[in-house]
Amino acid sequence: MLYPAELRARVAGCVAAARPWSQLRRVALVMLVMALVRAGGAAGEASSDADWRMHGPFEVVGLSEELHLRLADGRMVRLAGVVVPSSPESSSPESSAGGPPVWRPRAEVVRAVGDWLEVHGAVRLIHADAPYDRAGRVVAQVEAADGDWLQARLVRDGLVWVRPDLQTKDDALRLLPLEREARAAGRGIWRAGGAGVVDAADAEAVEARVGRYGVVRGRVRHAQDARRYVYLNFGADWRTDPTLRLPHDTAKAMRQAGRDPLDLQGSTIEARGWIFEENGPMIEIGDGLEIEVVR
Repeated sequence: MLYPAELRARVAGCVAAARPWSQLRRVALVMLVMALVRAGGAAGEASSDADWRMHGPFEVVGLSEELHLRLADGRMVRLAGVVVPSSPESSSPESSAGGPPVWRPRAEVVRAVGDWLEVHGAVRLIHADAPYDRAGRVVAQVEAADGDWLQARLVRDGLVWVRPDLQTKDDALRLLPLEREARAAGRGIWRAGGAGVVDAADAEAVEARVGRYGVVRGRVRHAQDARRYVYLNFGADWRTDPTLRLPHDTAKAMRQAGRDPLDLQGSTIEARGWIFEENGPMIEIGDGLEIEVVR
């Protein structure tokens, strides 16, 4: 296979060896060949993506500790658009011996996925725009032959959070109403005292979630447009209190959609994302869907 630089050299050599042409025709020839190469490559990628969407059904033979599906062909599938809570945090009718009732969300997800697979058997995979993540796992929505959607089932039962991002935005728009339904019914992580939402005013509780995904609720005390980010501060001290930061591309997209993040000052909001440590607990917002105004 010739790479673009080699191709340009080959074409240039052929043109030089040929009988004299006008400079315009030589340039046109090179541009035509390069355009055909690019078009062929793009068509091949599009065909590959289309074929992958159409393939199936796939047999699922296991579930990893990270709750990824293991296919019979050896590939791992990460459930697109959702996040499973990573620790036992809620009350439950099931009580542990000698202690308070404990609900273990990951165990519940394992049980729910196992029951779903037992009913439906093989699955179809509908991948996001980027079908693989950095670890080489397939990132996909998982459906049964009858159209039953695994992620929708988990969200409706309150077993996972919806995770909106650029790759799964359309799916999030369909999943978020199901999450609200689960929340209103108090299912799973949305039970009282569950993992569903943490109060931004409780800095220690937010701090305990560092390194995990979560939903944080609080009043925006200060909004600031800085050099690289827009910052939404939940507390009086931005060096220690929970904060949201929005890259300017995200803030611009929100403004184009009619939502200026600076206007959120004074509003009570819920924000979701991976919580990390940088001058206190912080969440980086990648899409406007990750912020919801409560009042």
